[in-house]
Parts: sequence; structure tokens; C-alpha cells
Amino acid sequence: MYSRQGKQSWCSHLAAAAVIVVTLIALAFVRLPVWQTIATIASVGAVLGGLAGFWNAYAAVKKSVPLSGSSKAPATASARSVLVLPFHNHTGDASQAYVGDGLTASVTADLSRIRDAFIVNAATAFAYKDKPITAQQAGTDLCRI
Repeated sequence: MYSRQGKQSWCSHLAAAAVIVVTLIALAFVRLPVWQTIATIASVGAVLGGLAGFWNAYAAVKKSVPLSGSSKAPATASARSVLVLPFHNHTGDASQAYVGDGLTASVTADLSRIRDAFIVNAATAFAYKDKPITAQQAGTDLCRI
């Protein structure tokens, strides 16, 4: 079997071979001026190189970022449990409340990628929206559940 590095090398060789094949087809069947042929080759090479780079980056990210874990807390939940309380709208305009809601959901989603951490669902956090509660009170409430 190929190692990870060998597979990346194989992909880059395949991309280079594809550029050469497209170049030969372009030169054999299409009568283009030299500058258009060079521009075509460069464009195809850039697209294939971009696709190969995207594929390598996608594979690396997919390997390094675990999928969201189960909804139950790990045994060491006290050490790494996080609840993102909803952001308060200080603008005075009720129609702008979606910004705080979006930030709460986004931060919760980003934190959920932390391995071995229990992140409380954003829907649970929204139960505390517009309520005068401290982080300690929320923690006490959630520990009783």
C-alpha cells in the first residue's frame, strides 16, 4: 500500500499527466495561435493544480477534525464542559438580535470540534436567553439535569 506521502505524490503525478494529455489534444486537434495554446495549458494546469490542492487540504482536515461526539457527557465532564450563554443585544434594536443568536450558535459549533470536551447544545443555551443569570447559576442548573 501507499503511504500518505506516496498517495499525494501519486495524485500530483496524475495531475501532471492530465495536463500533458490535454496539451497534446489541444495541439493536435485545435489550431490555435501559440499564445492561446500556452494560455489554455496554463489555465488547465491551474485548475487541476487547484483541485489537487483542495483534495489534499480536504483530506487533511477531514482526518484531523473529528465528527461531533455523542450528546451525553464524558466521564470527566467537570473538567471540560462548556456552555456558551446567549449574547445580549445591546443595540436597543430588537431586529438585530439575530447577530447575537448567530454568534452563540457559531461559537458553540466551533467549540464542539474540541476533542474530549463536552459542549452543551446551543438550543439548551437559548433557554437562558433574556434571563438575568450568571454562569455559576447556569452551571448549577445544568448539573442537576
